[in-house]
Amino acid sequence: MSLMSDFINQLPVYNDDIVLFSSDAVRLGYYFHKNKENFDINELLDLILNKIGTEGTVLFPTYNWDFCKGIQFDYKNTPSQTGSISQAALKHSAFKRTKHPIYSWAVAGKDREYLCELNNTDSFAEDSPFAYLYKKNGKNIILDVSMQNSFTFVHYVEQTVGVSYRYVKKFSANYIDETGMESLRTYSMFVRDYDVDAEVNLEPLERYLLDNKIIEETKIACSRILSIPLNKTFDIIKEDILNNQSKMIATYKGQKN
Repeated sequence: MSLMSDFINQLPVYNDDIVLFSSDAVRLGYYFHKNKENFDINELLDLILNKIGTEGTVLFPTYNWDFCKGIQFDYKNTPSQTGSISQAALKHSAFKRTKHPIYSWAVAGKDREYLCELNNTDSFAEDSPFAYLYKKNGKNIILDVSMQNSFTFVHYVEQTVGVSYRYVKKFSANYIDETGMESLRTYSMFVRDYDVDAEVNLEPLERYLLDNKIIEETKIACSRILSIPLNKTFDIIKEDILNNQSKMIATYKGQKN
């Protein structure tokens, strides 16, 4: 059995799963190099798709925040800013990109067309892929990166529940769609309020989830894998927002000790 097959076999992903991957491939790539095997990202993607089966759906974030700076988004050519695996997924024949210019996703599997037909202009609204992941009991697999640097789902919870240290901000720039048509479009994102020195701090949340065995932590080869049930985690974050001043997910001016 190849190193890649062995790695995927141990990955906590199963038939019919709806799974979001967040990843940093550097450590895994080094492990393959050290063991004199080629680290083929397309093989990794193929094996993941085979493991989830025909009823599963897999998403890789292909986020790009340049639109927030007024830089044109090109559906076919704007690169992912969220890692080499997500960039490879954009070029893989089984995957298709969703439409949002800031929070787009490379999607394959059963619900690919549904997700790629979404026209949400708000990043974290109830018609977004984030809401889909919550409603469908999806999981987030995090490979060799902390929740602090990868768990974007937290902002969906913040906006859904409502927090004082973020607000909806609109951004406009040129947009080239899948057919090559260009237009000026406006999209929104739930952004930090710098007037209250708002900062993301997910370390307390990660510790809580690990200590209470809400998330599964495994080591495969050299890599640390977290498997996060998004539905359960939503409820924990909601409780933190409503009754604990968001202390497990953020710091901001006026937050009491």
